[in-house]
Amino acid sequence: MRSFPSALRSKAATTVGGAPFLRDLFWFSTFTKLLLFSAYRSTDFEVHRNWLAITHQVPVAQWYEEATSVWTLDYPPFFAWTEYALSHLARWVDPGMLTLSADGYTSPACTVFQRLTVLITEQVLLWALARHYLAAANPATSVRRQLIVGLVFLNPGLYLVDHIHFQYNGALYGLLILAVTLVWEGRDLAGALAFTVLLNFKHIYMYFAPAFFVYLLSGYGLAAGLWSAPLRLARLGFAVLGVFAVSLGPFAYYGKLPHLAARLFPFRRGLCHALWAANFWSLYSTVDRVFLQALIRFGLADGLSDTAPGTRGVVGGVAFAVLPDVSAHWTFILTVVTQLPGLVWLFCRPTRVNFIKAVVLCGYTSFLFGWHVHEKAYMLTTVPMALLLEANDVAVRRLYLVASTAGAFGLFPLLYRPAETPVKLAITVAWTLIAFFALDLDSG
Repeated sequence: MRSFPSALRSKAATTVGGAPFLRDLFWFSTFTKLLLFSAYRSTDFEVHRNWLAITHQVPVAQWYEEATSVWTLDYPPFFAWTEYALSHLARWVDPGMLTLSADGYTSPACTVFQRLTVLITEQVLLWALARHYLAAANPATSVRRQLIVGLVFLNPGLYLVDHIHFQYNGALYGLLILAVTLVWEGRDLAGALAFTVLLNFKHIYMYFAPAFFVYLLSGYGLAAGLWSAPLRLARLGFAVLGVFAVSLGPFAYYGKLPHLAARLFPFRRGLCHALWAANFWSLYSTVDRVFLQALIRFGLADGLSDTAPGTRGVVGGVAFAVLPDVSAHWTFILTVVTQLPGLVWLFCRPTRVNFIKAVVLCGYTSFLFGWHVHEKAYMLTTVPMALLLEANDVAVRRLYLVASTAGAFGLFPLLYRPAETPVKLAITVAWTLIAFFALDLDSG
């Protein structure tokens, strides 16, 4: 009797070329995600509904000032323009979606429309994966490449965050995969352009900017030699600045860049998000509370508050009771310092494998030490880490499985209703079991 990994390899071998595999993956993903349409949805559902209304009803110059609802527009312009485009479709489905209101709005048509937009835009991720991994598959690499595509596209985090909680991470990770794989293919300028476009959709991907900057400087610019380097770097600079000019130009014209910057970088938010990410600062906050309770027990807590907040979901600072308070600039310094060894190594040896490792490192250190990190940001580490699976390193496979599973379980507080408990457990456990057997962790 064949083992489960052997059976998977045998099945994959019958779909060399990618088309049957992609078809099956698409329909399986679509069917399972359609089943989640009636599940719990978070305030992010109303956030994006309100952004449809803002971009449809309010002049462009006022997009980043409009504040009828607390859920103000705080994503970069390319995402805002996407909401604007979707709003014109929403007008034909349910005009009520486009009502500016502090009280919010929902309807069955609104639910179906917004869920479908997530499902449809997520195909950017499938396209980006297939473009690199399956377009030229051959018998020697097809099984491993199909495994990468399947594990990334069916990531439990995308199920829980995008298709239940409600966000548009799938499309954005598609742009990230596109940017990284273009660099992997040696198309460095195209990769830089794709990454710059991504930054103008969601600025959290700035986490990866150091890795892209160092690789493009060393591996694309300086590697060209003394005479060609200035021309290459100038070409790169003009391309990147051109994307930013298209994105920010209208708001610069109206003098609204300060308003846009204030929305994109709300440093008044606390160190920890309302739902703690499983990072260094959650441990720091826990230790602070433990020390406080110990001091109270021994009568040594005079002058210390036992109500010092540890989180802020929307706005407000954090004051610790015992440990020193942490400001945003210290989190930035700590993040940069922990990234430096990997970035220096990348500068000295700008190989494509080292580039992806640096991307993973930047995502991981930013998740560990960044300011106001959301629990969802763990995927910024595990999604690019999946690209290293092609190297067939058993240590990477084991790390990927542990990090992905632990990160998915860290999302469970997002879905707090009892009705979603069996769903989130089933999705995560099923993915983990399939990945455990398919990754074949005992062989190198």
